[in-house]
Amino acid sequence: MGYCAGNHDDAKPEATPAPAAPAPGPDAPTAAAPNVPAPTVATDLNDAKALDEKFGTDAFVHCGVEADDYLRGVSKFAFKWDEIGFFEQKFDKYRSHVSSPGVLTMVSSKASLQNGFGAYERIELLCEYDTRTKKVLGYSIR
Repeated sequence: MGYCAGNHDDAKPEATPAPAAPAPGPDAPTAAAPNVPAPTVATDLNDAKALDEKFGTDAFVHCGVEADDYLRGVSKFAFKWDEIGFFEQKFDKYRSHVSSPGVLTMVSSKASLQNGFGAYERIELLCEYDTRTKKVLGYSIR
């Protein structure tokens, strides 16, 4: 059996190129823009509610971390916190007054200091948190 040039039943037809897509006209819509996040809205640095909404969680955490050290330093005898559950924070609210732009003042009414007679007196502990530097500026007792 020899090989013979010509049409064979198993021969593959030649591929024809696909037609090119038509060029878009001047009024055709452009391709969708990639997902770009919306610009962040600037927070009013003199609005305590806006600061709390944006930075409140950070402030609760940062203020709670150093609060024990502060209370140890100012207490003549001892201090204690109310029973704080696993998901509760030491600081439970914020002051509506902003002392300086970007400074959020967190408030805790869950701490008590021991007096010379062994009794505990409830205090209100304030923590000033700078939302721009993300640092605690200081504590005070009221």
